[in-house]
Amino acid sequence: MTTLQLVLLNQLPPLKQDILYILCELKQHVVMMVPLPPWYNDKNLLLLPITHLINCMLSTGIFPELLKITKAVPVHKKSDRLCVNNYGPMALLSVFSKMFQKAILSRLENFFSKCNLSTESRSGYRRGKSCMQALVYISDYVRQNIESRKLTLGLFVDLSKAFDLINHKILYRKLERCGVRGLPLRLLQSFLCDRNQFVALDKSKSSMQLVTLGVPQGSILGPFLFVAYINDLPDFLQQKTVVYADDTNIFVDAPPHREIMEKASLVTGLLSRWTSANKFTPNYSKTCYIIFSSRQRPVFDANLQLEFADNTIARAQSMKFLGVYIHKQFDWTIHINHVRSQMARGIFLLHRLRR
Repeated sequence: MTTLQLVLLNQLPPLKQDILYILCELKQHVVMMVPLPPWYNDKNLLLLPITHLINCMLSTGIFPELLKITKAVPVHKKSDRLCVNNYGPMALLSVFSKMFQKAILSRLENFFSKCNLSTESRSGYRRGKSCMQALVYISDYVRQNIESRKLTLGLFVDLSKAFDLINHKILYRKLERCGVRGLPLRLLQSFLCDRNQFVALDKSKSSMQLVTLGVPQGSILGPFLFVAYINDLPDFLQQKTVVYADDTNIFVDAPPHREIMEKASLVTGLLSRWTSANKFTPNYSKTCYIIFSSRQRPVFDANLQLEFADNTIARAQSMKFLGVYIHKQFDWTIHINHVRSQMARGIFLLHRLRR
């Protein structure tokens, strides 16, 4: 099998224009909570030393220790701001750490693309892939089933704190199976091991703590490593699967509703085995399923139950999927009303600002 070691060595040393591109790109996308130093704008001052340091990192397989320190800040995600569970950690890293990660990521992406290692049904964190493509992919699939008089069951799984629970040993084994071995693997191990972080809230800071699990959210490499960790899920399930970021959505089809429930039960059994083997804990209370059908042939049976690891999964009539509200009969009324409500609120605020 092709190994990333050859790909990495063939690309050394990186050209100065590659480093210049990284410098310019990071300036455009830098997190505002990590201000750039004033001398960062002098590209000529940075170009030679940064190129040399990145070459040293790629040739030795050692990620600099000082660039692994993470400042974690709580970010509000939804609902009640007084509830701790509605906050998630965001990793704030130095600009230099992001530069070094960007140099590694470009090689990883090229390798996975050339060797066709990425699962096609996955759309999150891939260049050229978007929520819209995932939505079109599933919409076409469901509509084709409706036209063929088939039912479609969508299982929407919430993987609780997925980024924070990635097991490093399992990740290394999966990377090895993909061909990431030798020096490149040691470099990724160096990036993940002996990481330290502290939590900052307003002017308060916690003590430094060693991080032994997960990948840092907010980093450049973190999302790619997460995707590499779950890349084998669609092949394991052998079903239509859309994995966008940490949202896992599985779709099965069958003619009668009894048969589709049997098929879905087999899928949840496989999914339970996969999550257990990969040290993930699904949030069963936020996991649900929808049976999609036509208006002419709706499914009314209220006794249909789906079990997932001895937990009964709730059956929903509609839900938010990749930012869009979808209904069991693929009716867009709920989403249209939501958009109208959002637009009305925005227009009202603009009207008040004019006063």
